[in-house]
Formats: sequence, C-alpha cells, structure tokens
Amino acid sequence: MKTEILKGFKNLREAEETVDLFKEANARQIADYLVGMNYTELFTLKLQEQGLRGVVSLGRVQTPVNTLVVENDQAIKNFKSEKYKVIECQTKNKEPKTIFRNSHEYFNMDELEVDTKKFGLDSASTGIIKSIEVTQKQTEPQKLFSLGGIQEYANTKWKYSSKKTNKVIQDLYDQGYLSYPRTDSELITTNEFEYLKNNLHRYKELLKLNINTPCVQPNKRFVNNDKVLEHYALIPTMEIPDIAKFKTEEKNIYEIIVKRTCLMFAEPYIYENTKVVLDVNGYEFMANGNVPVSLGWKQVDQNIDEKKDGDGEGVSLPKFIEGEVVNIKVNFIEKNTKEPKRLTEGKLVGKTGIMAKLGLGTPATRAGIIETLLAREYIRIENTKVYPTPKGYLLWDLTKNKDLLIGKPEITAQWEQALSKIAKKQYTREEFLKNIYKYLDVTIQDLKKSDFESLYLEKSTIQNKYEINGYVVEEKAKVFEVVKSETKEKFVIFKNISNKTITKTIVEELLKNGRTKKPLTGFKSKKNKKFSAILVFDDLEFKVKMEFENKKADSNKF
Repeated sequence: MKTEILKGFKNLREAEETVDLFKEANARQIADYLVGMNYTELFTLKLQEQGLRGVVSLGRVQTPVNTLVVENDQAIKNFKSEKYKVIECQTKNKEPKTIFRNSHEYFNMDELEVDTKKFGLDSASTGIIKSIEVTQKQTEPQKLFSLGGIQEYANTKWKYSSKKTNKVIQDLYDQGYLSYPRTDSELITTNEFEYLKNNLHRYKELLKLNINTPCVQPNKRFVNNDKVLEHYALIPTMEIPDIAKFKTEEKNIYEIIVKRTCLMFAEPYIYENTKVVLDVNGYEFMANGNVPVSLGWKQVDQNIDEKKDGDGEGVSLPKFIEGEVVNIKVNFIEKNTKEPKRLTEGKLVGKTGIMAKLGLGTPATRAGIIETLLAREYIRIENTKVYPTPKGYLLWDLTKNKDLLIGKPEITAQWEQALSKIAKKQYTREEFLKNIYKYLDVTIQDLKKSDFESLYLEKSTIQNKYEINGYVVEEKAKVFEVVKSETKEKFVIFKNISNKTITKTIVEELLKNGRTKKPLTGFKSKKNKKFSAILVFDDLEFKVKMEFENKKADSNKF
C-alpha cells in the first residue's frame, strides 16, 4: 500500500484535469441529499399518521432497487407455467448413444400433429447424417476481478453477502495483500503486469498451482493502459502473506483473486467442436460435442467455477459419416416453461448484475444500498435470494401510484447519464441541479395534499409480528423481542449467538418445544473454533442456553 501511495504522489495530476469529476460527484451528492431527505421526511410523516412505525426512507438509488426486487417477486407470483413439447431422437445402433435435438418448441399441439404427419415422425426408424462440421475453438482465461465481479462470485460460491465480501477485501487491502478494492475495472496497466509477471512464481508456489504459464506478453484482454482510468482490477500486491494465518473468508477470497491473476499468464483452452445434423424425412435434428485439444488454463479446476463453453461440453460423440443411415427412436418430450429466477444479492450487485446494467449506484456503494434496504425492512435475504417485505411492497405501491420518477430504475439511469456528461463538459452542474430543484418543488407540493393509501399498509404495520405457542414475537434488526401473552413478561432472543445466525425457524422450535431437536452447527468460540450445540429455552428465566452432548445446559445465557 505504501508503494501505491508514493507512486500516486509522484504522479500528481493538475487540478484542471479532475475538476469536472469533482463537479459530477458534487452534483450527485447534492441531488442524493435533496431527493432522499425531502421524500424520506414526507413519506415518514404521512405514513406515521396512519400507524406505520419507524423511518420510511427513499433514495435516488435505493428506491429503484426496491422496485426491481418487488417486480421480480411479482413476475414469479404471476407466472403461469405452460406445457409444451419438443422432439428428440436417440441413436440405437451407435455407442455411445447420442441424443439429437430440434430446437423448436411446440406450444400448439395442432402444429405438432401437422409436423408429425408431414415428416412421418411417429413411424420413423432411421435417419441420414446430413452434415458433420468440425471446428477448433478456444476460450481465453476469465477476466480479472472487479469489485462487482468478486461480490457476485463470492455470493454464488460461498453465499457471502456483498457487505461481508467488501469487509474481507478491505481487510486484505489494509494488510497490504490486495490492490485498491473499490474498482469497477477488470483491466490493469503494463506497470502492474510487469510486477505480477516478476512475482508469478511466488504466487504459483503459494497456491501450489501446477500449470504452465508461458504467456508473458501483455494481452489486451487483461492489459490496456488507455482504458484504466482511475483504479485497476483487483490483483495481489508484491507482499506475500502466510495464508495459514488467514481466516476462512480471507483465504477463500485471496486465493481466488490470486488464482485468477495467475491464469492470465496461461494459454487458452482449445477444444474441437463437432456439430452433426441428422435428417429424418426432411426434419432436421442436431447433436453437439466438444473434445479438449489443449487444456491450457483449464489445467486448474477444469470444470469448477468456470462457465461452460457452449452446448455439448464434455459430450463424447461416436464416429459418424456423412450420408450414413442411422437407426433411431423418435421421442416427443413434454416440458413446462420455467418461472423467472428469484434475484440473488450477487445478481443485484455483481458486475453482470441488474444494478450495473441499469447504472444504479457504483461498485463501492451497491453493497451499502442492499444493507440500507435490509435495515429499513424493505427486503429480506434467505440463502442469498432476495424477497420483498410488505413494507417494500408498500413503498413500491405508493411510488408507482403517485408516478414518482424516483421509483423508476430507468430514470435513475438517465440521471447517471446526465451526471456523466458533467465530467465530459457536455452538461453543467447548475443545469442538472436546476432540474432537480424544479422536479422536487412540484412533486413535494402535490404529495403534501395527497392521501397515502395502499392495500399493503396494514400488512406493513404487522409484517414482523407473529404468535408462537402463547408468545408474541416481533423481529427487529438484531433481536427477536418476545412477550408472553399470558403474563406480558418481555425478553429478547439475540439473532446472533456465538457467530451463528438465529433464524425465525429456530426461535419457533425453541418456543414450541423448549429446545432444538438436534445440535446446530456453525457456532464459533472466542478463539474462532467451530462447535455444535443444542439450544435450550429456559421458560422460567426466559433465557436461551447451550447444551452439549452428555452435558447439561450450559450456564451461558443469551
């Protein structure tokens, strides 16, 4: 880190070069403050009049993200699966047996019947190999990590939240082992390339990577001086750590960043792609197969963590000859359309996520936006999947019905485009803010006069309250507040006990049965050692205790 700071001071830029970047950032800060404060105060006061407790925050970025989460949930709830059929045929006299597919999906059964009769598919027993196309292809090593890239990867691979990933990367940066973390670049300059090349043997030895790395000339896929504007990609520094001393999260993230860096010097993965077209009475089917020629960068974890290289990856095809007659069996396969996928935190904040595509926030702020939505109880996250709460639905409903631009992701993207023009001298800070003032003045006056009614209001006031076996439980940010209905006695159950997250399901089990049925894993001692324990609820002291195998409940209370 010291080296980078000294390098920065040796290469100071003139103020005139960056003043427009300041104006852009300043305009964004002022707009965010004005929009957030005015709408938050107004919505909070209006909804408190109708019994909703707490702050109802709105923001130029957080509110559109809430809209994305709600609309994803609506798409899933409103989805109706449709049945359709596809036609496949399987070889009978060739080993290994091969499935040939036609890509057409038949939603209209009359159309299927017409094609079946037209091509005699219901009685066909042979087909002719019409063509064989063999092409050599290659895939380059995956790009270096940006902040969004590692957030998305860690969320998918280890289910780390973006906040957790940010903290780990920041800690590794503070210790001097990683480059500056808040970057949206996947590129480095020739300076970084040279020091990485000179230290490559040390990185490979550290990770015990047994892979050839002969590509020691800069490749524009990774190295481009002209396109690195502020910060380059996430890469290791010259400081080599003792990874045995790392926490699990630090080890996971550091190793994958170093691994991705080392693979930059490896050769491409080269494979032979074979496409075979089968003709059955004029109806065409196709089979695809890939055969590795040179593993290149895939010498390391061939099929782990890396994307597939198209249909037929790893599929071995038998030897076919053009014009050959093949015995087949035609199958009519019934399928169902699949519902939209639930958004995950990684798909929101990642480099290919929706927030990045729509220009919502920056790599450095996106994790904070998710944390704000969680803190305001607009969303909840279960097993990395993001769900809207009734309060999230309430905010979406009100901004939608009042046609507020702040609730529309595309408008925030337009504002970002306008802000970027300030940095390019194509627009002025004063013009941008003038439009913000004008818009706020009109909408705030209208909102003051309007009613804040919504179907989701009642659900929002009780969204975190539920009754369990004679106890009323209210879920808060860090605890479950519990009231015994009969005596009105109050107590809390902490949502984190010895580094383990206590869920609603666990609380329900404790209040119903007095204990968890089996030992829970994931606890950590003060010395960072993992252990398992049964949780026991003492209904006399209103405390949660730990019980270990062959031992009574521990006196430690939570």
